[in-house]
Amino acid sequence: MSDDAELAARIAVTARQIERYCRRNEIAIAADGAIDEAAAAKVLGYAGPDALRRQAADGVNRVPFRLLGNRRMYRTVDLARAIERSYNGGG
Repeated sequence: MSDDAELAARIAVTARQIERYCRRNEIAIAADGAIDEAAAAKVLGYAGPDALRRQAADGVNRVPFRLLGNRRMYRTVDLARAIERSYNGGG
């Protein structure tokens, strides 16, 4: 398996784990697989959503987001990608 294929497989597994975590903890998941900023911060292991807000304000966000009104939403697959890439030194 190539490095890219292995990374893609790990991202898929991690995304499923994030989705299971959200369902177990009654965190709403949008139709596109997005969760709100507070939940995304928990998934990434941050103390709170302030870190994600600061990254966005500074233009150095590691995870892409979309705005829904004044709320930032993060797709579980993008969170999984950020997590798995950090293990490869690319995060």
